[in-house]
Amino acid sequence: KLESPLWECALTFNAEGGGLQIILGKFELSGPGKVSCVDITGNTQVMKVKVTLGGDTLAPNIAFGHFKVAGVATGIGLATNPEALLGKYYTASAQGALLAGAGANFAVHGRNEAVTMNVGISLAKGMGLQLGVNKMRIKAVRE
Repeated sequence: KLESPLWECALTFNAEGGGLQIILGKFELSGPGKVSCVDITGNTQVMKVKVTLGGDTLAPNIAFGHFKVAGVATGIGLATNPEALLGKYYTASAQGALLAGAGANFAVHGRNEAVTMNVGISLAKGMGLQLGVNKMRIKAVRE
């Protein structure tokens, strides 16, 4: 059950990585990002995070190559606090690049403290393809 105050948040990140996965294998991108939130009264909070995309050895995913990705997911959720957005998301995504490219993803995350569904876009450099269902993890970075 969500209670006030509710925060609306967005995620921006830069990630790099790759691999080879055709259901079995390893394909993972990771890197720094930030979650920026605003509540209904206009208070803001920015949290530094580490974003990891993929990484499971077994996943309904076809991916190969190496990418550098800059991504944004807007409106990533309503939460009782920004920390409630940390954790695991399930994603359906597609991205491709031949020197340069783009991608899109849809992610869902649900707990008592936060409910999120978002659409994200990314710009990619490198060479490869990724298409499938996977996970995204967001962890706080302590300074």
